[in-house]
Amino acid sequence: MPAMETENFRNESRQWLRSIERKSLAAACVLLLGSLVYRSALISLGVALGSALSIINFRLLWKIAEPAFIMGIKPHGKLALKIIVKMIGLLGVILLVVYLDVVNVLGFLAGLSSVVLGIVLEGIVHLYRYPRPQN
Repeated sequence: MPAMETENFRNESRQWLRSIERKSLAAACVLLLGSLVYRSALISLGVALGSALSIINFRLLWKIAEPAFIMGIKPHGKLALKIIVKMIGLLGVILLVVYLDVVNVLGFLAGLSSVVLGIVLEGIVHLYRYPRPQN
């Protein structure tokens, strides 16, 4: 890819990922507001903690994988090792939160879904912004 196309691709990818992060944050806020219906600090704290963990995980995953996806660097063993270590760390934090019973587990799981909701929202927006041409 020529340098100009590569730079445009990087910028578009970063904008797309920032848009997903914003939509994930919006989803987290909606989930947090929804959790207030239950009037339970443990549920609201679970949603907040799950959302924060999910968004941080998304950001870290992107930072680790960015060289392979945007800069065109071929994936290598270090990249896979970084991703595996990050995932084990994430799993460890999730298990620790559930084991210590710090927050409401259902609220925590709802918060963890905030990035998934952000990705779905981004897909819906993209679908309506750039409709497929009719044949």
